[in-house]
Amino acid sequence: MLFCVYGPRYAGDKWRFWEVLSERVAEKILPWIVIGDLDLILNQGEKVGGRSVITTEARVLSYFMDNTRGVHLGCVGGFYTWQNNRDNAKFMKERLDKQSVTQAGARLFPRQVSFVCQ
Repeated sequence: MLFCVYGPRYAGDKWRFWEVLSERVAEKILPWIVIGDLDLILNQGEKVGGRSVITTEARVLSYFMDNTRGVHLGCVGGFYTWQNNRDNAKFMKERLDKQSVTQAGARLFPRQVSFVCQ
């Protein structure tokens, strides 16, 4: 089952969105994959510049992964998938596009990886 996601931009909408998606994913028997612009950062390693990662937003993605027992796919190419195109101190880049899959799906296709084009 393929879930293509464009995650909510505003913090107030994120918890409810991921709760509903978590429920939808958890009821699937077949292997699933969630792919898209999740608009969430898991940890500080996924961000350069700007403010520090907001821990409550990082918990949203951790909650989803724990609740669905999903795993993140690796990536090939550019690690960061968004940048603000500003100069110097205001420059920022983040890894917002991610892919998560069931553990069964990861075992079925052990070499699956996402390609990030620059």
